[in-house]
Amino acid sequence: MQRKIYPQKAGFIPIILMWMKWDLGNHEVDFDIANDYALKAKCNQCVFTSSKENINLNESFQAMAKWLIYYANQP
Repeated sequence: MQRKIYPQKAGFIPIILMWMKWDLGNHEVDFDIANDYALKAKCNQCVFTSSKENINLNESFQAMAKWLIYYANQP
């Protein structure tokens, strides 16, 4: 329900689905399944990350910042 309220008042809200602990190797979810889920949930991006190995963290937050700046400048 909140997902429907916020965009009406705030406009576009970028959502990144981040799968954590990518460095562990025994992945229960593969990328195709995760990406399909993200598309159905209307997320802007699906990314596997690892804080320990610093995989895809900065890139994900930089992408979100770019989306926020871009949509903030739209009429």
